Amino acid sequence: MRFVILIVLAVATCAIAYILRGRGYWLVDNLGGNLAAGFLGTLATLFFIERAIEKKRQQERTRLGVLALRQIQASLQRIVILFSEMMKASASKPIVSLPLSLQELFSPANTADLDWLDFDGPTGHVEHGDWKAESEAVLTSELDHLAATLDRYLPVLDVRLVESIDSITSNCFLSYVRRMGRASEALGKLGVRGGTTLYGTASIRDEFFARLLDVSKQLELVGGKSLTVPPSLIRQDMMPKAGQARLKSLPAHPVLVVHGDPPVGGPPWLQSGQSDEVKA
Repeated sequence: MRFVILIVLAVATCAIAYILRGRGYWLVDNLGGNLAAGFLGTLATLFFIERAIEKKRQQERTRLGVLALRQIQASLQRIVILFSEMMKASASKPIVSLPLSLQELFSPANTADLDWLDFDGPTGHVEHGDWKAESEAVLTSELDHLAATLDRYLPVLDVRLVESIDSITSNCFLSYVRRMGRASEALGKLGVRGGTTLYGTASIRDEFFARLLDVSKQLELVGGKSLTVPPSLIRQDMMPKAGQARLKSLPAHPVLVVHGDPPVGGPPWLQSGQSDEVKA
C-alpha cells in the first residue's frame, strides 16, 4: 500500500509542477521537481529494502525447511525400518537380494509375509523383547516426533507433504499395529490367546503402504531425501533374523479390521460368536 501512496504522490507532484510551471509560483518552481524526485527516491529505496528483507526471509524459510525435512525423513525412515524388520522376521526364508525400490519392498506380495508375524516372538533387540513392545515404542516415538515437527515448522512446509504425512499418522492400520500390546492384554483378560496378528488386515495394510510410498514421493518432490530400502533386510548378521518370529500356523480365523478409527470399546477382531459368549 505504501508503494501505491508514494507513486500517487510522485505523479501528482510532477503533474502540478508541470501544469503550474512558469506562472510565478515560487514554491512550485523551486520545490515541485525536488518533491517529486524525493518521492521517487523513497519509492526506489523502499522497493530495494523490501526485496532484501524478503530475500533474507526466504533464505531463513529455506534453511528451516531443510531442517524440517531432515527430521521428517528420519522419523519416516525409522518407520520403514520397523516394518522391514517385521517382514524379515516373518519371512519363510532369508531375503537374498535387496529390493530395488520401496515400491518393490512394500509390494502386496512381500507384505503378505506380515500375516505370519508372531507379535509375541523375539525381535532380537535388547530394548524390546517382542514385537508388540517394539512396534508400540517405535511408532509412539516417531509419530509424536512427526506431530511435533509439523507443529513447529508448519509455515515452511509444503501443503501436499503435510497432507500426505497426516494420512499416515491418522491411518487405522498404523494405529492397530501400535496398539497390539494393549490388544493382547485385553484378549488375555478375556481368556483369548494367540489373536494378536496381522492376519486378515491385507486391505488396510496395502492402503497404508500406498500412503507411505506417496509420502516418500512428496518428500522427494519438495527437495528432501526419499526413503530408502534398509540394507539390513538381507544381512543375516544384523538383527532380526529371517523367520525368527514366524508363526508355526495361522489362527483359524482372521482378525476383523476395517477402515476408519480403531474401536476403543473392546477387541474388534473377536468373532460375533466369541463376543456373545463373553457377554453371556
